[in-house]
Amino acid sequence: MRANGKRCWGQGAAMVVLGGVASGALAGPPRLDLVDQDAVWVVHIDFEEAVGSRLGAWCLEQIDREIDDDDFARDLRGDLEWGEDLRGLTLYGWEGEDSVVAVLQGSERLEALEERLWHGHKFLHGEERFEVGGREIISLSEPGDDDEAINIVSVRGERGGRTLIASPSTAWLGRALRVAEGRGDGLPPSAPVLEAASPAEHAMIVVMASELSRMDGFHPMSELARDAGSVWAAVSDRDGRMRVRAAVTASDEEEAQRVAQVLQGVVALGQLIAGDTEDEDFQELLRLARGLRFDVEGRTIRASIDVDADRVADMMQIHVGDGDDDE
Repeated sequence: MRANGKRCWGQGAAMVVLGGVASGALAGPPRLDLVDQDAVWVVHIDFEEAVGSRLGAWCLEQIDREIDDDDFARDLRGDLEWGEDLRGLTLYGWEGEDSVVAVLQGSERLEALEERLWHGHKFLHGEERFEVGGREIISLSEPGDDDEAINIVSVRGERGGRTLIASPSTAWLGRALRVAEGRGDGLPPSAPVLEAASPAEHAMIVVMASELSRMDGFHPMSELARDAGSVWAAVSDRDGRMRVRAAVTASDEEEAQRVAQVLQGVVALGQLIAGDTEDEDFQELLRLARGLRFDVEGRTIRASIDVDADRVADMMQIHVGDGDDDE
């Protein structure tokens, strides 16, 4: 029974603290001062922006369904609201490691979530205490169990709120804590991971990475992927329009021009194929892609598309379904 409880606490906490990642389509860029200076990938999801858009709200509804289906996750979440209490989630990791740190920013009401997580710690460890960087941490795993490990520490956040930092590794958590407390350096504007980045006003999600070919689990499928210095993408949904912007740095300016021409050719070919297919989903996808634009700035290839957010949400709802079980 204790082992089952252990799994439930770990999985439930992961669903609440990391739940935003499940959306896959979620004011402003991530707080770079909370990201370690050596991070090679960063994903930021802004719940405050997401709740104000149809596409973002729909994605959050899918997360709510998953949480509501899990008793532990539902109890941990309590009555915390997206946007108001749960403001943003930033994940990042380092080169050469299967590493991840999650930084959940929220209101002062995150203290209630923290208290419930402490109940889980006591259920698993009794009065035993664990520390990282001189701070007591919440541990929702037992020694030797790395598969479902999650370690959490709380720090003071912005606007009188709280920030929860989580990681499966106490070593990674310690690095993240030093940065959050100002004892370690955050991500500087000159960091390689930011090379392709642009201002991301009103973005629901921002993704950036550098040196992809050197990351664990990445298998480049093209010369561009092997030589890419950094990649960046942002998704926003304002006034009923979804805008996606992306950029990748090529090895040099000549390669950037060549890749842009190839990409434009692929889009044009897709338009021709769409006229000969009866696949309605493919035709709709190509209709949306008509607004895709490519530009080259030095060795950076930038792409952007602006489409009707309702059309995208309808397509996602058709493919994902409404989540209800058949009677």
